Amino acid sequence: MVGAFYEDVDDEWFYGAQNPSLMDTVAWETANYYAYTYYAAYDHLDYPLAGSDIGYFNHFVRAVQQTAAFGELVYDFSDRLTTTVGLRWFEYDRNEYDQFHFPHGLPPLSALDSDGAYGSAGVEQDTALKLSAQYTLDSDRMVYFLFSQGFRLGGSNSQRAAATGLVPQNYGADILNNYEAGLKSEWFDNRLQLNVSAFYMVWDDIQIDNAGGVEDKWWLRGMINGDTARTMGVEVTWDASITDSLRFEGSVFLADPAFNSEFTLLSGEQITDGTTMPISPEFKYYFAVEYTFWNWRNWGDLWVRYDTSHQSEVYNGLSSAIAEDPEGKQPSWTLSNFQLGIELPEGPQFMLEVNNLWDERTINYLDNGGNFQAAQFGDTRYHNIRSYVAPRSIGLSATFRF
Repeated sequence: MVGAFYEDVDDEWFYGAQNPSLMDTVAWETANYYAYTYYAAYDHLDYPLAGSDIGYFNHFVRAVQQTAAFGELVYDFSDRLTTTVGLRWFEYDRNEYDQFHFPHGLPPLSALDSDGAYGSAGVEQDTALKLSAQYTLDSDRMVYFLFSQGFRLGGSNSQRAAATGLVPQNYGADILNNYEAGLKSEWFDNRLQLNVSAFYMVWDDIQIDNAGGVEDKWWLRGMINGDTARTMGVEVTWDASITDSLRFEGSVFLADPAFNSEFTLLSGEQITDGTTMPISPEFKYYFAVEYTFWNWRNWGDLWVRYDTSHQSEVYNGLSSAIAEDPEGKQPSWTLSNFQLGIELPEGPQFMLEVNNLWDERTINYLDNGGNFQAAQFGDTRYHNIRSYVAPRSIGLSATFRF
């Protein structure tokens, strides 16, 4: 198999915040003060600012052209052994324009800022490889090995931040190398499907977002390329029909995600060998049981199903992981759901569904980025802001086929 691919994507957006009474506020007076102090005195900006009700706006334009060629060769060495070689070459050409004011007419306050400047992230190209082999043990079981590569495109940072020399104007792509081996199998006349996979992933030139700024310079931030991280683990999935009516399915996931390099961020924080990767659980499971009453009381097929999912605790961000800050940990969670349904012989299906059956107060996101401001202003509402999953919900649905 061979092929080619071409893509030309243009993105443009304008967004901001409006206040009909902006010019009657202290913020407008302050903006004019800044316009005079930082710009008008150097003939960089007209003073006073032209009237506006736009308190903040951003105009962004991006053009990305991608060209790629790919191919895959599959070869059977025998009736049991099959190998695959795949290759993809690709090239990106990117150009960007970024302009932002707050309020409209006032660029960010820095002589280093290049408001409304075009920037080019240049041409970037690479090759992604895929190698696999699978060996058929018998008609119901096979083992396999896979090596594959993933690629994430680089991008551009603010020219204002890049002018300091601490943040690159352009950051490069990061590459993921995945090594995987496993078993795919069926047992007992296909009553049990069992799959096992072990994996080892190496993440090179990992893109890291220095989002917090440096000291009091909130704008001195951007993406940079770090060193390497890796994760290794195993995943087991199964689907078992114990009887014609009783079915179990589930999965278990175990991993050890961590950086395996030394790297210093702009903030001075040190990533060390063994630092846990944020938003990367070490343990997950899913379990479901379903029972079907076939042709129940001659009404139709009645089924009942219960499932539950679990995820271990994770750090919500890189800074929390580096400091091993317990306040920056999203706790482990377990969620369960219930279904009761019937499918009538003529085709209609009715179902009662209860999501979050036990009404768990599960946190699905924890934001402690505003803790400093919360402490500074004595407002605990913005300390460790938590986002919760929806509470227990009960729904009825009906499906009719024509």
